[in-house]
Amino acid sequence: MSAPTEQEIRAFVGKKSGYYLSKWSALLSSEGHEAGFNVAGFWLPGLWLPYRKMYKATLIFYGIIITESILERIFFKEPPAGLGIIVSIAGAMICGVYGNRWYYSHTYNKIGKLRRLNLSGESLSQALRRCGGTRLVTAIGFLMMFLIIEILTSSAISVLLGIG
Repeated sequence: MSAPTEQEIRAFVGKKSGYYLSKWSALLSSEGHEAGFNVAGFWLPGLWLPYRKMYKATLIFYGIIITESILERIFFKEPPAGLGIIVSIAGAMICGVYGNRWYYSHTYNKIGKLRRLNLSGESLSQALRRCGGTRLVTAIGFLMMFLIIEILTSSAISVLLGIG
């Protein structure tokens, strides 16, 4: 598949398309692999991923955090001081460094799927806007779901292991 056009990206990404087009310029021109650092991905990875409708990446991210939390509870009655901060910073750095690249791949794949539907003109633009863009309500919903699962798993592990 050829790279998405600027028009397709603008329709899919929405209001911040200029930001992403500038970050993805090397990827779009096949002149490099750099996509820059994503500040929102660094500061709010658990919200930014679902906000940009990257649901699979969101579930993987949350799954890693929940798994790490479970392992932490199993192996340490009292986790070493600073472990949580180190894990949080590592997750934030990974999302900051790779976020723009992940979003480019997500955008590229979604545009490719919509192109294969053989839509044209305004029909394609509407489909791109509908599948792309952002969803704050969904992002908050994902975060709330994650927090509830984190609390429930933490409590269940504590009960199973007889910890405080």
